Amino acid sequence: TILTKRQDTLQIVNKVGKAFNMQDSIFLGQVQLDTFQILSQFCTEDRLEFPLLNALQENDGLRGSIALRFRIATSSDLDFNKYWNAKKLMKSERILESKRLLLREEACNNFEPNKNRDNDNTDDLPPGESNRSTKSKSIRKLAELVSEQNETELVGDTIMNALSFAFRARSVLDGETGLTKVRIKPHPDAARKNDTSFMTQADIKMETLKPSLESSWTEAGSGKLGRLFLEVLSCHDLPNLDVGEAVGNVTDSFVAAVFEDALVQTPIIDDELSPHWLPWTNRAFAFNIMHPTSILYLAVFDYDFGPSGNEPIGRVAVNIKNFKRDTVYTLRY
Repeated sequence: TILTKRQDTLQIVNKVGKAFNMQDSIFLGQVQLDTFQILSQFCTEDRLEFPLLNALQENDGLRGSIALRFRIATSSDLDFNKYWNAKKLMKSERILESKRLLLREEACNNFEPNKNRDNDNTDDLPPGESNRSTKSKSIRKLAELVSEQNETELVGDTIMNALSFAFRARSVLDGETGLTKVRIKPHPDAARKNDTSFMTQADIKMETLKPSLESSWTEAGSGKLGRLFLEVLSCHDLPNLDVGEAVGNVTDSFVAAVFEDALVQTPIIDDELSPHWLPWTNRAFAFNIMHPTSILYLAVFDYDFGPSGNEPIGRVAVNIKNFKRDTVYTLRY
């Protein structure tokens, strides 16, 4: 049952007949699903949409829809719920027992424990970083919620970047090689401005695949089970959702990632249908894992300020249980 806020109390009856009060809520719609159908057809971890029905179980076409995702519960899922909902256990005991159950499932899924965890801090580094740095995860900046960002400052930066690129050369011709170099967005590497202000397409692709700089990593999530490292590299052939393509005004793209209790996003790259996030930009994220079978959600948006808001371009869901420990994957969706 879907509800929204209002200034009174609404009484709802759940499926086992127990009544409970929903403070400050109003009924929006509902959907009824058959348990057998869920178990036999829907437990595929695919995203499914169902139309919301009115109080008479009718689809009046005015209530929108709800998106759901189902999977078969694992043994640790069942134990987790059992202990988490046990009212006789102290909260600290429930949390401790839940962590033990999650660690047990991690072992069952062939996640080998780190034998030298107490001797070094390489678990705090992305794969391939152990020889370049030994700083712990506490050194990395923490993720800032998208809702906590100053919208006025973000709009101002976007406008200034757009004006800056509008009145500057977008490309130059290399006199030595005869190749065309394009201006790098959103900005060059501060330590190599002369080499990274303009680059050829081939150099951009090669640079994109290099490891992210330590300063570009962001810490996110509150789990303690393990670490998931994500680097957003590029998008290709995005549709143009802006007006004015003839004068170079095209999609202002960014990628948002949701994993468990964390929400992060890349910088916005203005007027680019095949954006690349280079190693010195904030493209890299270290998620602290709570559950070994959680889903990583990625979505691409066109940034727009004003009442219309950002426009969604596309999304993908990645099941991390298919990943092997200490393995680097370069994936394209």
